[in-house]
Amino acid sequence: MTERALRRHRWTNLAPAPFREGVRAVTAASEPELLIYDYIDSWGGEWGVSAAEVLAALDVIGDVPALTVRLSSPGGDYFEGVSIHNALLRHPATVTVHVDALAASAASVIAMAGDRVVMGQGAQIMVHEAASATFGRADDMRATAVMLDQTNDDIAGFYAARTGGDVAAWREAVRQETWYTAAQAVAAGLADEVATPPTRQSAPPADAPAAARLDGNGNTDGNAARPAPHAASCCTGPCQHLPADESAPQSSAPEAEAPPATSSPAAVSLSELLCSAIREGVTL
Repeated sequence: MTERALRRHRWTNLAPAPFREGVRAVTAASEPELLIYDYIDSWGGEWGVSAAEVLAALDVIGDVPALTVRLSSPGGDYFEGVSIHNALLRHPATVTVHVDALAASAASVIAMAGDRVVMGQGAQIMVHEAASATFGRADDMRATAVMLDQTNDDIAGFYAARTGGDVAAWREAVRQETWYTAAQAVAAGLADEVATPPTRQSAPPADAPAAARLDGNGNTDGNAARPAPHAASCCTGPCQHLPADESAPQSSAPEAEAPPATSSPAAVSLSELLCSAIREGVTL
């Protein structure tokens, strides 16, 4: 085993399992899903998502008529992205790519493999030129520059093929590093639609059962209404705003002599507190 393979094996097996799940096949749903949520990298594991890992996930999914790919990645290794792009093109399913947050750089190339591309709310696509590092002589540097020019032309070709646009125009967008909001991606032809967020019911519908509707006092129509808040002075004697079992103590013992009045909170009875709250207009 090479030194690189050993290092990859060691780090992959030390990484926590959830951290290594940048790619996942979900087969329990009515329509199988492939999740790509990490950098694109040939090493895979904790380094990102490799084409080999995507191929393994597609093998788990098998031949299905429809496949959803959920994509959120800042990009990474261009050639791994091209491999994933071509693997999705070869798959027999109708592929719908959902850009859940970001499809940048190599990930944007992956997104172009979808038969349909759906942008999530707030999602973006970013296109830019490839980059590389070279160590060597002047001829090595010049050869790398030629390779990068060819690669950048290929990158522009992915976007032109999807949008039906001109390669030269897309080559300029790539050169400038261009960011597209969800709506701009649709307008440019990179995506087909912006996903409509699910609606959440904020209030019961008008034809809801009576027990689900509240009146102004916080009562449901199916229950007896509580008395309206009382703003007048509190009752003398037993409180008339409370049930009998709360307004006066139920005891057969002789009534003890009342203690002297005090401002201490401990000397305030529960009934007095309730009456005070009602007097102040507080609904209990």
